[in-house]
Amino acid sequence: CIEYLVSARAESFTEYGGETDANAYFRDALAFLETRHGADNLVAVNVQNDEAAPHLVVYVVPLFERPARTVQKSVFAGGHDERGKLRRTTKTIHKLAEVVLSADHYNGTPAKLAKLQTDFAEQVAAKHGLARGLELSASRHTTNKQHHRALAKAFSEHIGLTPEEIERKGRLWAKESPEEQA
Repeated sequence: CIEYLVSARAESFTEYGGETDANAYFRDALAFLETRHGADNLVAVNVQNDEAAPHLVVYVVPLFERPARTVQKSVFAGGHDERGKLRRTTKTIHKLAEVVLSADHYNGTPAKLAKLQTDFAEQVAAKHGLARGLELSASRHTTNKQHHRALAKAFSEHIGLTPEEIERKGRLWAKESPEEQA
């Protein structure tokens, strides 16, 4: 399955003072995915309100119809060549049209994923006052460890504490007393 997560910042939704009606936005998002994959291929759909922003989760079986085609395949021909290696030949194979399971067909390259985000923004999000994120952004994922190290460095430069003095202790800050966190 392919899992799609559709959401926006909490402040965008009417429940939090924004202008986007979550139910209408999610209905349009669902229609977009039904058009993309076929309604019969959406196997589970639900709206979740268990986090700061409501979100739609859709599971899709990525089937598509591959047309009949001819392919060339290198196969063993039997025997050995003059260098002692197994002899190979090219065989032409006629493949019938078929329905195949392939997430790669839909989302298999960075270009396909970028196009998906752009198409979704144009066909769905724009109708609800939402905009696409920055295309080709230089942003990269930061681990929690990198984030906390950067915070410690920034704090040390502005409030006179060393990173060691405010370095996270234990797995959760909640385990530290307020004095330790300060």
